[in-house]
Amino acid sequence: MNEVFVIETPERLRALDAYMKANWLGAVKRDAPLVVTIEDDVRQRSTIQNRRYWALLREISEGARPNDKQYGSDTWHEFFKAKYIGTEEIELPDRRRIERPISTTALSVSEFAEYMTRVEAYAATELNVEFLG
Repeated sequence: MNEVFVIETPERLRALDAYMKANWLGAVKRDAPLVVTIEDDVRQRSTIQNRRYWALLREISEGARPNDKQYGSDTWHEFFKAKYIGTEEIELPDRRRIERPISTTALSVSEFAEYMTRVEAYAATELNVEFLG
């Protein structure tokens, strides 16, 4: 028996509770008690988050003019990755070593949410970008 409950709503919490009440005693009687592990959700960022992030970058690209210059979404993406996630050194085929921003794709749902909050806060406070709705 292997069940996974992602508790994101009161309904999912109730489902877990109902499952435990319905199954714990039978498992003990079979000499196979249930084992419960609680852990943070480490799923990778969601598609919805990704769409929102790129919309956010477009707004920054359209609204920010540091040093009277406009930068595209891809440039802002690289800037924010380096600023908030960090960089890593890689070796190129010609043996040169360069620093590159670490990818956002490995961030969990909660890490990516925090990252987007930091990006939005920076854009609002440092770049004076006003976000719609």
